Amino acid sequence: MGRVAKPALLAVISIATLSAVGASGRAVQKGANVAARTRRHVTARPRVGNIRDTSQVYQTVSCGFYFKLPRESAPGDTRYVFISQMDGRDAWMNLDGRDARLKFLRISPYPKERLGARRRIDYRAPGGYRVRVETTVVAVSDENNYEPTRFRVTLTVVRGGREARVRAVGYAGC
Repeated sequence: MGRVAKPALLAVISIATLSAVGASGRAVQKGANVAARTRRHVTARPRVGNIRDTSQVYQTVSCGFYFKLPRESAPGDTRYVFISQMDGRDAWMNLDGRDARLKFLRISPYPKERLGARRRIDYRAPGGYRVRVETTVVAVSDENNYEPTRFRVTLTVVRGGREARVRAVGYAGC
């Protein structure tokens, strides 16, 4: 008895042996590049990037949460990985290279604003993504010296059983 190829391997072999011309009559790629691209698409972790077109975001969000990657947290840097209204609704992210408006699912009760206070917000996004935003207050504003409340954030994105966790920092304000 010989070895039996696994179904996933058969699919890769089949893709690699396609003819050079597809049904539309246009040339198609063949060989290892097609197999590798197909495999990456199925098994790759979701990618979280900076929101590309903030003009659309700012039409729906004014005062809210603004989170960015720690390496991009310099004052004046306007690249954000997550933006939402204060109540958690109308949220936006860039998932796998596309700006996506997130559908609000639920939010944990917000404790009194104090150091260490935590909150969790869950979303769904087009393309089968689930997003969880977990915030921890690291600096609180006061009436003597107004600075926006600052957060340490974990963004968890799940799609097709694959998960990506991204650390971020940010603030709540206008």
